[in-house]
Amino acid sequence: MTAHPDISEWMDHFGSVMRLKKTDIPIGNQISIIPDSQESTDEIEGKKSRLIQNYYGKYWFYPDNLNICVSLSPETHDDYKTRSMSFKTLIITLTSVLEPHGAMFLHAATLVRDNEAVLVAASSGGGKSTTASRIPPPWHAPGDECCIVIPAEDGYQVYTLPTWSAVATDPDRTKTWETGRPYRLKAFCILKQDTEDEMEKVGKAQSIAAITGSARQAAHIQLDRSGTEINQQYFSGCYRTAEEMVQTIPVYLLRTTLTGKFWEKLKQELW
Repeated sequence: MTAHPDISEWMDHFGSVMRLKKTDIPIGNQISIIPDSQESTDEIEGKKSRLIQNYYGKYWFYPDNLNICVSLSPETHDDYKTRSMSFKTLIITLTSVLEPHGAMFLHAATLVRDNEAVLVAASSGGGKSTTASRIPPPWHAPGDECCIVIPAEDGYQVYTLPTWSAVATDPDRTKTWETGRPYRLKAFCILKQDTEDEMEKVGKAQSIAAITGSARQAAHIQLDRSGTEINQQYFSGCYRTAEEMVQTIPVYLLRTTLTGKFWEKLKQELW
């Protein structure tokens, strides 16, 4: 990941939030960050690229070599809310590059026990953060908003991502996330607040719809100016990935109360 000198501070901020390691030797696939004023569209358009575009900037990704070029709008330089959303859009762009390989960006909290993860999905305000904050040791919740799921030899791995609203309100950069640590995916749960703690397995059609819905909640705002084609291809890819995922990953309806021990239901069913 490299940046134009004028916006290297943006890259340093992104790296600190994501706990990325600095290196002087570029290796592997490249993410190039440039300011809007330095955009070189002739060079970009000469390659087989696809464009995600929104208020935060323009994000070209190249399926052939898995590289990304980001042209940032001036607002991302100083406004922390806008900057946090530009970070999120970069993650969505990265997921778009990896989508043909089975990657998916999901709006879900990650609950971990014994290095294995249960994803808990709900719409904004649906209780994900509250649920994540209540679990006791040996459980922990490395992420309460978004994650990336990637196929692995023995199933799927989960990589947790920052709480973007927390990034937006943290100008001193005290909050970071261990985004490079994978957890083996154990199950996907649809969260529902109820009068008792219970969990029940759901059918494949409902499972596919729930996972695809979680992907849509995670990304649709950042794709608002990208055009119909990008949106259709992105979410069609999410649907295909969800179809594959439910072949090996169980999906449950998780009913929780504000005072019960729902994690005991998870342990009983999954461990």
